[in-house]
Amino acid sequence: MSVSFRNGRLNAVLEDAIEVLPADALVLAIEAWAHRLQRRLAYRTLDEYELAIVEPLLAVLEPKRRLSLLRDLIGVPDTGARIVTMKWLVTYWDDLGPEEQALLSGALAEDRSDKCWLAATVLTSGSPPELLVEQLTGAAKLLNGTAEEIDSALGAELFAACIRMYRGDPQPLWWYATHHSENPAWPRIVSAIARNPDHPLFGECFVEIASFGKKGELLELVDALPEAALMQAFELLLQYKLGCNGFWRDKSWTRLLERAESAGLLDAMFEGIDAVSDGILENLTDVRNWLGEGRFAKRLLSFYPRDYNVLVNLRLFERAANSLLDSKASDRSVDPDGLAAVMRIFIGDKVEQLEAKPCRLCGTWDALTQALRRQGGDAALEARIYAGREAALERHNLLRDSHSDVSTDIPLDGWVFQIAEPSQV
Repeated sequence: MSVSFRNGRLNAVLEDAIEVLPADALVLAIEAWAHRLQRRLAYRTLDEYELAIVEPLLAVLEPKRRLSLLRDLIGVPDTGARIVTMKWLVTYWDDLGPEEQALLSGALAEDRSDKCWLAATVLTSGSPPELLVEQLTGAAKLLNGTAEEIDSALGAELFAACIRMYRGDPQPLWWYATHHSENPAWPRIVSAIARNPDHPLFGECFVEIASFGKKGELLELVDALPEAALMQAFELLLQYKLGCNGFWRDKSWTRLLERAESAGLLDAMFEGIDAVSDGILENLTDVRNWLGEGRFAKRLLSFYPRDYNVLVNLRLFERAANSLLDSKASDRSVDPDGLAAVMRIFIGDKVEQLEAKPCRLCGTWDALTQALRRQGGDAALEARIYAGREAALERHNLLRDSHSDVSTDIPLDGWVFQIAEPSQV
């Protein structure tokens, strides 16, 4: 018999079954899941769903019967599997028996290479038990302190692990769904570090605010940064934007450029924007999404004269043609087919111009394709447009792929991957 954990299918079935069936009817299924999980860790990286056995295990098995399973699950070498098990044990801490609590406490005390990640799992969980916080830090109420106090108490390695565990970055931290808990301490800590450009984790925390900050938080952050940090913030925000879809943050960008203008940094920032904007924009209308409608948007538009001229001329020509077709005031008859032929000639002329001096955005080529199809189409001309679009799209994708992520070179020191080499499986 095979089962599917994809998208939580088995998890959902068991959740429903627990509500309607007696616990003893599900014991064997839970035990089989636990044993299967341990076998598969030797040759596969398991996801959050397959690893999320603790909740149903606690709901179905009696404490004495589940203790040995929990001991096996928390004792696997694989760090990813351990942090998911620990996350759920911490979540249900108050429902654990004394031996189970001691099991978790003992696991955290082991001298393993990944002990920092295990501790970070507990400290960044939604509501870490004070007993465990005290065990790990020496102060049960530490997480109520300031970012500086927590940083100092944890030390650089554990503090960085906590920030990364909370953010879910780098992978596989996101994969295991231990990130972005409801613990109120860590958003506050991240926000504080993001306002301190001298901190080693400034970049990661700044990008966290750009990605997941509350409404208006990034704008406030841009306002709060010292002038000396504006170029650093610009590079972080530009690389972040280059690597993601959407997340335009136009108000924050506008404010950053306003501050750059006052600091004499605007030209340098626009040089940086010009170098990579083909990887950010797909259509010329994206300029408004990115920089609004003011002077900064106009400056960005000035980098795209061929795209702009083609689109404006195309719109004007189409409007004129449509006006002729729709006009009832004129006695002159208009031949729709002849007008469509003229439009195709016009589009062909624009394509020829762009083949000599290409536009920068694939969306401009798309607009030509759509206009051509509205005029009856031309397979040969459309193929030429497609070739131009592909070249623009290739450039767009190459630039996107070149983006520098703040977590790219961060090693997961001490992390244990249990997967065996193919010859060992």
